[in-house]
Parts: sequence; structure tokens; C-alpha cells
Amino acid sequence: MLETIVKDGVILTMCRQCDSHCGIEVTIQSGRLHRILGDKSHPLSRGRVCPKAFAAIDLVYHKDRIRRPLKRRKNGSFTEIPHEEAMGEISDKLFSI
Repeated sequence: MLETIVKDGVILTMCRQCDSHCGIEVTIQSGRLHRILGDKSHPLSRGRVCPKAFAAIDLVYHKDRIRRPLKRRKNGSFTEIPHEEAMGEISDKLFSI
């Protein structure tokens, strides 16, 4: 898995949670997302962002986020499987369609 190392500080970027792409200021502390604010210098959004932008931190760090491929078993439970196996099963199903 590709990991990007980001230095602590404030990064001016844009939110990618919807098609508006509002300008945001992302604060990084200890290599992790710490805060997201609207970028007042952005020509279109002018510092305004919707709740989706603020939810981005939870999308990355929420305790219930799925981080590994899971396969549903016949009894409805899920079992972790290797990435290669997951991609193989997905591609086989796509080819059959």
C-alpha cells in the first residue's frame, strides 16, 4: 500500500467529498490530520465548506473504518482475506458479467 509522508503544518488544498471542490486548509500534527477549515482565500468557496469536508477526518481515522478486504461467508459473517484473493475474485466476477 502506498503511504504518503506529510510534514506537520497547514496545507491549502481542495475538498474532494463532492463536485464543489471547496478550498480547505488542512492542519497536520504529528503526521496526522488534525483540523479542516475553509480556505478564505479560495476564489469560489471563500472559506465556506459543507459538513462533508469536516467529516473527512472521520473517514480516515474512524475506529470502524474497513481497512482490509473482507469476504462475506454463507452465515453472513465476514472474514479477512488477502488483497490478491479479493482482486482475483472481483475480476473473475466482472469477467463473467
